[in-house]
Amino acid sequence: MNRVILAARGISKTYPGGIRALDGVDFELREGEVHALLGENGAGKSTLAKILYGLVYPDRGVVEYRGRRVELLSPRDALSLGILYVPQYPLLPRGLTVAEVVELYAEARGFRGEPVSAVKGAAENLGWSIDFDADADSLGLVERQRLFLSLALGLGFEVLILDEPTSFLSGVEVERLLKRIEDVKGRVSIVYITHRIGEVRRIADRVTVLREGRVVARIDDPSSVSDEELVSLVARKRGLSAIGRRGGRRGRVVLRVEGLRVRRDDGRLAVDNVSFEVREGEVVAIVGIEGMGQRELLEAIAGLRRPESGRVVLDGVVVDDVRVFRLAGGRFVPGERLEALAADMTVLENIVSPLHAARIVFDKLVLRVSRALSLASRVVDEYGIVGGPRSRVGELSGGNQQKVLLGREMGVEGLKLLVMHNPTAGLDVASSRLVLEKIAGLADRGVAVLFSTPFIEEAALVADRILAWRGGRVAAVFERGTPVEEIAKAILA
Repeated sequence: MNRVILAARGISKTYPGGIRALDGVDFELREGEVHALLGENGAGKSTLAKILYGLVYPDRGVVEYRGRRVELLSPRDALSLGILYVPQYPLLPRGLTVAEVVELYAEARGFRGEPVSAVKGAAENLGWSIDFDADADSLGLVERQRLFLSLALGLGFEVLILDEPTSFLSGVEVERLLKRIEDVKGRVSIVYITHRIGEVRRIADRVTVLREGRVVARIDDPSSVSDEELVSLVARKRGLSAIGRRGGRRGRVVLRVEGLRVRRDDGRLAVDNVSFEVREGEVVAIVGIEGMGQRELLEAIAGLRRPESGRVVLDGVVVDDVRVFRLAGGRFVPGERLEALAADMTVLENIVSPLHAARIVFDKLVLRVSRALSLASRVVDEYGIVGGPRSRVGELSGGNQQKVLLGREMGVEGLKLLVMHNPTAGLDVASSRLVLEKIAGLADRGVAVLFSTPFIEEAALVADRILAWRGGRVAAVFERGTPVEEIAKAILA
């Protein structure tokens, strides 16, 4: 049996407001293994990862590295030991190039050699191209994920903590990442946080399951446990069935996209002459490799990005800015949730602060506290958000932040069109199911829904039509019930 390289002993952590994230957690990572960490949103997985990286300090318990107790007071302490945490939403400093960021991490690690060349080689092995001269803060979410994964592999860290690394990767990119992990297995020790049972089956040597801040299962042989048993341990329920839809009740056209051409921030063409419609009571899913213009398309539809040519018509109104979009009955859930949430504000404040909510909970600019609390409490209860209305959003897990955003936008009065970019990213099986059921319920009540996702199976569960997205265009259109393999062929051709 390999030696333990990193361990957490009796770790407990309670955040302000009484949110207990971890309660007496023990966790061991052995040399050369991939140890999967599973659990529902808010189970404490990311808090444990941040403690092991020095981002969060525990209330009780100790961290050990190679059998020696260590004080991780900052990420620099962890980096110097050879521990790198790759978060779901990697943050990068402003005013520095990508190359300069790589050099900073190399210096903290004590890396000897040419760091940019090393990271570039790791990226190429994953099939990625990184612009090291670019402003680091200008990178999109997927590009940031690629950079951090390449940096981790290129600079020779001994322990990698990967927090939902495939949430925003396409199927092809996921396969490349898993293959790369298989290649380095035995030479690098990996804590792998994921909700995907298939990924556990593929790469995990051992599994630890967290629930409500406690360890509820340790599995030394994942092959001895069925998928149904794993889902039950993680989500406290059996496997998920298909989403029920009435379907066939499509009404008038709510959204019309006509000849849309949209450019990225760097001037490159992202959306190339795209046209389609979404009707009342219809769910349309855009499915393709992430980072191929879907974000720019949806932002243009929501009035957040001005198209080069073409137009967006919502309920008969030409959308030329986000104010027009919202007044016409449109709501937008971005892929990067903190773009639409204030981390230092409470759940209550985040839900009632937008103008559309203000009309519900304000009378002549006077806040109706009881109605505001009722609205926020309903969202918390319906979406199973861990933490009450007065919890600060920045203290919630990523999945619970996503639930706050979805609950706010999906529950508004006068909703005609809901546009979402990868709405289930970072959500566990049960939470993803809840979101898909909410989408189906909105459509059955006559709301038009448009969302993008890299997961064909997810789209197939709820969509009436699927737009196969490739190279900034709609490559093909499929009706509900089309085999997944046929859709995948159109996307990857």
